[in-house]
Amino acid sequence: MFNKVRYLKYELIYNIVNNVIYEHNMNKKSEYSDYLSIRPIELEILNQNLYSFSINENVFNHTYKSLFQKLLEMAKNNFWFRVYFYYNDVCFFNLRDVKSSLNESICIEIFYGDTSLDYIIYNKKKECIDHIENILKTFNDFNKLKVINFNRCNKKIVLLKEQAAATLSHEILGHIFEIDNYNLFKYYNYLNNISRLNLTIKDMPNIKGSFGYYKYDDMGIKSQDIIIFDKGKFTGDIIGGKSNQTNVTNALRRQSLQFRCLPRMSNLFVNTENNYFSQKSFIEITKFNKCYIHHKKGILELNVSLAVLKEDGQIASILTPFKLNIPIKNIYDIIVGENNPRSQLRPLLCQKQNQIVSCSTLSCDWILKTNELEVIDYE
Repeated sequence: MFNKVRYLKYELIYNIVNNVIYEHNMNKKSEYSDYLSIRPIELEILNQNLYSFSINENVFNHTYKSLFQKLLEMAKNNFWFRVYFYYNDVCFFNLRDVKSSLNESICIEIFYGDTSLDYIIYNKKKECIDHIENILKTFNDFNKLKVINFNRCNKKIVLLKEQAAATLSHEILGHIFEIDNYNLFKYYNYLNNISRLNLTIKDMPNIKGSFGYYKYDDMGIKSQDIIIFDKGKFTGDIIGGKSNQTNVTNALRRQSLQFRCLPRMSNLFVNTENNYFSQKSFIEITKFNKCYIHHKKGILELNVSLAVLKEDGQIASILTPFKLNIPIKNIYDIIVGENNPRSQLRPLLCQKQNQIVSCSTLSCDWILKTNELEVIDYE
């Protein structure tokens, strides 16, 4: 018998600025002992059985304290960090499984002044710190870079990496293979175009410590990995069921009980074996402020918040924020996947039909040909 208990999310946010830790949106200085003040965002009980558990005892073990100490050392010269602690579970389950089902995710956002440079999931300490140190080294002379507009830099080849690449994959390969979108907006018409990209596409909810982890979906169905494309070959499995059917049989998620369940992706993996990119002069986009598909209009809108011009492989200038509008019918003809063995699982908050759920994406890089796109420079 299943006891319907649902723990949705606990959140704790800390800013690490100028070698001092602050609770987010608070003015008081915080010590390690204050870390236990985790606030519940949402807790829903569907019957009288409330399972008592403590997440505090395991929150700040030695690993996390050492992480904070390392971030404190690096929070200088206008660089600072925001650390998010999330505790998620999104299912109905037997009470004895509650504690083992709870998932802990730690995300680190890296800033230079007001500019967000990256947003990553903390997993292995050394790999995470190495990545952060590389970001700080790359943008060490951030304030000395020349600022230019996209339309004036005369470069037609764009490389999407890191969070930008993950977000693009999330939109154009995740959402279109959610079974409701797939059938309603006839995205099956693009299967041949996607097949030519030679991709492996998977949705994998069973990755503990990831932003999209769940053991059971919100209808109590045990989670399962879904392989959509295998080296360019369509399997017929999509997020929520089979491509030749309309009924939803898995991957049902929702923000809270006031919403109906929808087929939603969890941890999307997009990989390729392609190695085509050899440009020395190009635009590199690493971060979007906002990215979404207007399904009815058939337009993908990409709001770029961090892009640089590279000459001979080195950063020459930083671009002002701009927007790319791309017709969905064209997108699969103007992108090429590029293998990136250093790609990481990137956390994302995904909105669909006014519901927000947590998920993540690990993506190859994307080469984008922009000569026929609408580009809007923000003044």
